[in-house]
Amino acid sequence: MIDGVRGKILWTLQVQGQIMINGHLEPLDEILAYWYPSSRAFLDMISSPDREENFAIREALIDFAVIHRCSGTNPPVLND
Repeated sequence: MIDGVRGKILWTLQVQGQIMINGHLEPLDEILAYWYPSSRAFLDMISSPDREENFAIREALIDFAVIHRCSGTNPPVLND
């Protein structure tokens, strides 16, 4: 689906730990950074023909997710 809207995965990072959200601890396994050419491209995934299958897979595999919007002129990078 990401390829269909010309997006790409910038990086992934395995994590061992937890994050606190509103006083509740959520376990983390992995952090992913995706890039989309526009917010419209991100929203267009909702009307993708692959949406139902991809969302079902995501629902089965992901317990907790947070989406942060970053400036397209300054995307997040992973410093080694």
